[in-house]
Amino acid sequence: MRKGTARIMSKIEITEEAHWDWVKISLGRGNAVGPEFLNQLDAALKRMSIVQEEGPARPIILTGYGDFFSAGLDISILSSYNREELNLFLNRFQEVFLNLACCPRPTVAAVNGHAVGAGCLLLLACDRRIAEQALASSGRPYHIGMKVSALGVPLPPFAATLVRTSLESLTHRLNLTLTGDLFPPGDAQQMGMVDRVAGVGELREAAEKEAARLTHSTGRTAALLKSQMKLELYQSMEQEPDNNPFLDAWYSAETQRRLGRVLEKLHNNGKGGE
Repeated sequence: MRKGTARIMSKIEITEEAHWDWVKISLGRGNAVGPEFLNQLDAALKRMSIVQEEGPARPIILTGYGDFFSAGLDISILSSYNREELNLFLNRFQEVFLNLACCPRPTVAAVNGHAVGAGCLLLLACDRRIAEQALASSGRPYHIGMKVSALGVPLPPFAATLVRTSLESLTHRLNLTLTGDLFPPGDAQQMGMVDRVAGVGELREAAEKEAARLTHSTGRTAALLKSQMKLELYQSMEQEPDNNPFLDAWYSAETQRRLGRVLEKLHNNGKGGE
């Protein structure tokens, strides 16, 4: 395929530029993370996992659509799952997000909008993270963070590892996970969730500038360096997760009540994620 051309996998568009690939996720429902999201992202990653070992490293730039990077887990679907079905989903969730985190090619998150819950994990799975200062569509603020504590559930094991390896400060890790607060890009940068904040309308340029910094190594060396620096995440790929603490909390009476309130809110707003 010629450089600068695009191929569309359902609603994930891969555009091959001269030195990197753009991956735009436009799966609707705020890019809520459900089975279809995982299948589409996994297929895209498999297509792009081949490394040109002797040539320059070729980064992947990941972005969302509209006002959303990703709105989080697709609660409207997951709420209908029984325990076995949800356990299988969590295993798949781990598999795909660790495939992104441990992708042999350098990755850059170009955060264009809300990144909540699983959407926050999606950006943390990328090697470098650039966030637009506000929504390009309106100039209004948007938020990055997690709501697991508000739902009454812990993080799945891989997600806890991802947060620990992404945020250096214990204070920031606890602030992200225990409070249920959501943060504007500037605050997210101070916490280490975001490496740089770009002005409105400047996200593409800033993300490509960051990607250019990741092309100095060869493809082979970049892959090896990532495996050395992300050793704990690579080791997690070989481990069978214990999802029981998450599942026990999810199916508790209190969390089910909280999920019911979330579903009512999502129904009224016409969105899928949380």
